[in-house]
Amino acid sequence: MAPADDGPDPSIDNPGVTRAPAWPGRKLVVWAWVANFAVAVTSIPVALGAKDLEPVAAGICVAVLLLSIVVWGWAFFKSLARTARDDDINVGDLFILRASAPKPVRWNLYGALVVSLVIAVATAMENPATTLVPLLPLAYMGLWNAKYQKYPKRRVVRRR
Repeated sequence: MAPADDGPDPSIDNPGVTRAPAWPGRKLVVWAWVANFAVAVTSIPVALGAKDLEPVAAGICVAVLLLSIVVWGWAFFKSLARTARDDDINVGDLFILRASAPKPVRWNLYGALVVSLVIAVATAMENPATTLVPLLPLAYMGLWNAKYQKYPKRRVVRRR
């Protein structure tokens, strides 16, 4: 008995099918939104009066803070390694997305930052730990820049 024909092999490119263009760092963007979602689903109910969720909301915010410290360090050391290879990276360039970053990266990471700021402002009275959450999208911006951004080569200044 022959196996059923399920149609064309999806692994073969079909010129009639258009795919969304791939952009680097998609996972970083996804994790920025996942963190915002986790904070929102616990902190917003606490702000609306669900006092039983306070320890969970505070715990998630502290976990996001700890993750952001790791990501900030990762971004810093990645950029340090690139600087050692003659890329001209400064702190301002590291944590602000340039126009050369793909539009989906800029929109999503800046969007995640704005959403985290809105969540923090809206819920800070009941859960002060939410004020720490906006550090994570900033850290992901730095990591994206450290991994994928194109930087000019460092100029060599010769001393006389």
